[in-house]
Amino acid sequence: MKYIWFLLCIIVVSLVLPGIPNMHRFVFGQTASDDIASTVKISVCGNSIKEGGEECDTSDLDSQTCSSLGFGSGNLSCDISCEFDTLACLPVPTNTPTPTLIPTSSTTSTSSPSNTSIPQATIAPTSQLLPTQTSQIIHVTPQPQTASIPLSVQVFDQNGDGTINRTELTSVVKEWYDVWVEYIRDRVVINDRIPLTETSYERCDVNNDNICSLVDLSIIFYYVSL
Repeated sequence: MKYIWFLLCIIVVSLVLPGIPNMHRFVFGQTASDDIASTVKISVCGNSIKEGGEECDTSDLDSQTCSSLGFGSGNLSCDISCEFDTLACLPVPTNTPTPTLIPTSSTTSTSSPSNTSIPQATIAPTSQLLPTQTSQIIHVTPQPQTASIPLSVQVFDQNGDGTINRTELTSVVKEWYDVWVEYIRDRVVINDRIPLTETSYERCDVNNDNICSLVDLSIIFYYVSL
């Protein structure tokens, strides 16, 4: 009988012990929480992928052409701000009007020996060309752009060789970040835009839209020579 009682105690203890670590959650009403990991995707200008509010991104023109934008023909391209560059697009040519013919009539009279005149009308068709308007189409050949970096990016070219190489990248990012931190600290929000109030902030505004953002930093990355 003593052994049976001992065996029952062991069974009860084995059933109660697993629930003890979670007992404080039941008593105090606490629940376990999991960490939530999330990622935020931003539009990066210069990665050849049109995304966000970009009209285009380098070679990705979103299937648009000069004709689809209302021009006649030409070469559509994308500028450093990921907006369409239509400088090489030609205007739609005008149609030349077709000349029209205007007939003219003349009347002649003949007399017989009986002094009876019988007027006879003859129509001699002639053609008269109206002045026509001609339009001259000037074909513009786009000049190839130079390989130099834009003026707004040249301020980060530390050795003045016309490129931003890998050795300059770390200091360039730090320089842009320091100006951006000052800009965020001293910002003045007007209509959801942050105007540049100091000329020192212009170094972080690469695309000259009066806003310092990660889009400006992505433009610098686009001109890094690896």
